[in-house]
Amino acid sequence: MAPILTRRLALLVFLVLWGLITHGTSAGTGDEPHYEIITHSLVFDHDLDVTTDYQNLNNRALGGVFEPGAHARPGVDGRLRPVHDVGMPLLFAPYYAVAYVLAGAIVDHVPPRWLERARLNYTVVTRHFLSFAMIGITAAIAVRLLAIFAALSGDRRRAFWWALLLVLSPPMLSHSFLFFTEIVSAALALAVFVWLRSSPANLPGALLAGTALGFMFLVHARNAGLIAGLLVLALAESRRWRDRRVLVVFLTGAAILFAVRTAITHHLWGTWLTTPHERFGDVAAITPLLVESATRVTGWLFDQEHGLLPYAPIYLLVPAGWVALWKHDRRLCGAISLVVGAYLAVITMPLLNVHGWRGGWTPAARFLVPVTPFLAILAFASVAWVRRIRGLVLALVAVQVGIDAVVWQRPGLLWNNGIGTSALLSYLDGGTRWLSSAAPSIIEPLGSRSIALVAVGIACWTMLTVWLNHEDHEDTKSYMDF
Repeated sequence: MAPILTRRLALLVFLVLWGLITHGTSAGTGDEPHYEIITHSLVFDHDLDVTTDYQNLNNRALGGVFEPGAHARPGVDGRLRPVHDVGMPLLFAPYYAVAYVLAGAIVDHVPPRWLERARLNYTVVTRHFLSFAMIGITAAIAVRLLAIFAALSGDRRRAFWWALLLVLSPPMLSHSFLFFTEIVSAALALAVFVWLRSSPANLPGALLAGTALGFMFLVHARNAGLIAGLLVLALAESRRWRDRRVLVVFLTGAAILFAVRTAITHHLWGTWLTTPHERFGDVAAITPLLVESATRVTGWLFDQEHGLLPYAPIYLLVPAGWVALWKHDRRLCGAISLVVGAYLAVITMPLLNVHGWRGGWTPAARFLVPVTPFLAILAFASVAWVRRIRGLVLALVAVQVGIDAVVWQRPGLLWNNGIGTSALLSYLDGGTRWLSSAAPSIIEPLGSRSIALVAVGIACWTMLTVWLNHEDHEDTKSYMDF
């Protein structure tokens, strides 16, 4: 991969996302301040006791008293403990320590009038530093996708523009600057996946990759399905590895981090696996379980507030890309399907994911972000190999770029109130409701209109995929094994 393209892509992603966070957003709300409090406690108190952190007036980054709500509970020793997994705060602790000092230097030395005109204070400056780190991780995902796309198509220019488009579209765009675990999980999962596909022979690299896999569980227990899929993939891929010690070292690195997560959980809560936040749901009868699972999948795809497709119609290309990839490289297609399928299987089941599918006060498709890079690979496969798709692609790209431009200028539209009407669609239809009424809303009990819209949408999507793939594909092969 040409270094100039890599640098150009990383720079463009960083600058565009930096420009986005200069507009009004809802960053710093929801789970974010609570992750920041955990990080602050690790840096300045060197512990996970947040008993005094929510009333710490000396914490200039959060500017006063925060209510813990359901985000902190008394642990096994009676001290107030964070219910969220602590992997991301542990990872960011050194960076946060530097950012906190730099924010103080900026606020203390820049004239107050300048800060006021720029709408900056200690909280916002620290928030921006955290956003810069998350944007950097997103840029790293873009660079890795660029290499994969170029390997699939042999066309570096096309790979560049598609990596740029997919990273700068929701849901990666809308989560790229937030101090959430999803972008971190996506970066780790993609890195481990690429390593597993590279026929590795380096033992230190195997230890690092295994540690990264285990660390994903410390970042968030919801990554369990993702981890399971990557573990199965590791066992399958290892049959091609010359040195079987690589697999042993890889699994050892993962086991060490699994043990660390288990030890932390037991220290805080007196349990080995579950926490007040990450717990098992009730075992329901088969019918309500299937209904709930189907509702979640439908919501992730079609819901006008929290679904993927209303904010990122470019992912309509995924099924056609899956078929094309299956015809060209079944091993790669199977690997992607395994990882994505294992992740979705876990978070779809109410028994293993008690938090539903909306993700709370967050941008759309939050739970899909960890596997979005894999969906991006499938979307690009359709562009690389399906001949009939060119006209559709032009239309989808035009719509997607338009949506991206609107939410870049008005990122507040990415958040919704859970009332059944999308802020983005309401803005686009100018209050006439012709767009918002034409998109399904997966709020129970489901109305007949939403059910009909979803059924028609699935039928049209299926017929489109069949039509697109009912022909010979471009005679192009993967140019590297990744």
